[in-house]
Amino acid sequence: MKFIIPILALLLLVACKPVKVTQQYYNEYVNPVASIDYEDTLSADIPAEFLDDYYTVDSKIVRLANQLDLFDSRVDENWIEYQKSIQPWIKNVAVLDQDQLFISGDDALGFDPAIRTILADFSPEKSRVFVFKDNRQFFIHLYSTPDGQYKTTVVEVDMNALAVEIPDNRTVIAVDDQICGPAIVNFSEACINLRNSSKYSGSIEINDKQWYWIRSMGSDNLVYLHLNQE
Repeated sequence: MKFIIPILALLLLVACKPVKVTQQYYNEYVNPVASIDYEDTLSADIPAEFLDDYYTVDSKIVRLANQLDLFDSRVDENWIEYQKSIQPWIKNVAVLDQDQLFISGDDALGFDPAIRTILADFSPEKSRVFVFKDNRQFFIHLYSTPDGQYKTTVVEVDMNALAVEIPDNRTVIAVDDQICGPAIVNFSEACINLRNSSKYSGSIEINDKQWYWIRSMGSDNLVYLHLNQE
């Protein structure tokens, strides 16, 4: 037994290494720790400006997802109106049951036929995802109940407002194989490869150039990409 514990500790250290940089950023802003070695963060090769862009956008998504985790199906009108008033990137919110029946929120979104189409093939395994459809962006959050039922919260998002602090084209936001905003290169194949990757962050070659990438901590299918300028 005394030999097993050190071995498990070593395996855990190795497994955590790929996400070290992004986890440090989240520890600093979302779940603060006593101190962070910023020099050690820079030594991981991911540019500081990319980490800044990543945190600026993703922390908003994480906070929303965490609040929905806490509220589950009890999202009410007052909460929705408050969120829209303090976060202009949230356009509309609607809560539906697993039969796609509207429960609460914005009527315009709750009875929107496009939402029915989006949710037609959803299952509880897709718990936090973004969907781009017909030039609209949605964040879908599923909450499963102990009896096997689930509720779906649909948040219509203004991606330009969500990423307003990010300089144009400095960091690219991708959902599955789609790009938010004008694509400066063809990312489709690269994004498909990233979707199939088991890693949390890394680099990838696109059109003979190296791009850094980091998965979102708030959405299962959103990835940030940043061109290596070196």
